[in-house]
Amino acid sequence: MELRIVSGHAKGIRLEIPETVRPTRARLRQSLFDILESLESERGTFFFGRVVLDCFAGSGALGLEALSRGAAHAYFVESSREVAYTLRENIRKLGVEGSTTVICTEARFLKKRRNGDAVCDVVFLDPPYGQGSIPRTMEHLFFRGWISPDTLLVTEENAGRSSEFPQYQEIISRNYGNSLLRIGRLAAA
Repeated sequence: MELRIVSGHAKGIRLEIPETVRPTRARLRQSLFDILESLESERGTFFFGRVVLDCFAGSGALGLEALSRGAAHAYFVESSREVAYTLRENIRKLGVEGSTTVICTEARFLKKRRNGDAVCDVVFLDPPYGQGSIPRTMEHLFFRGWISPDTLLVTEENAGRSSEFPQYQEIISRNYGNSLLRIGRLAAA
């Protein structure tokens, strides 16, 4: 399988895929970014100047695509040191080292956001299928200060085993084969 950046300043750059990773398929990734770009803001493009968090990052394709399209900074959370090494290589290929932070831990162990770290505008949650960790991860990220009710949450999971998300307001939901893509926000308390 070949994985390339779809659009933006890094369009066409090929990403390395660690053997243990299930990357988001090209069709789903293209559809996801088309949907997000359709939510265009007054700043010109959806991602311009935004801060993204790519949990369960793997190759980093989602966060790197956002950077290619104008995001200001991307945090990548990846638990495997070997996979994080490949992720760092992909970051170097795109030349975006100054706009990224790689955190090598499980998402559920992510520490409280430091004062210098920005609350994220967009969070990608694409855990290995069958882990059922999306609702717990959302809750953890909220209580650790990484997300707010304004944060756009993008999830991908197995369509046959989708999770219920308490306190989640779904904006868009689409099936792509055995994958379910959801975009939404936390409900205001």
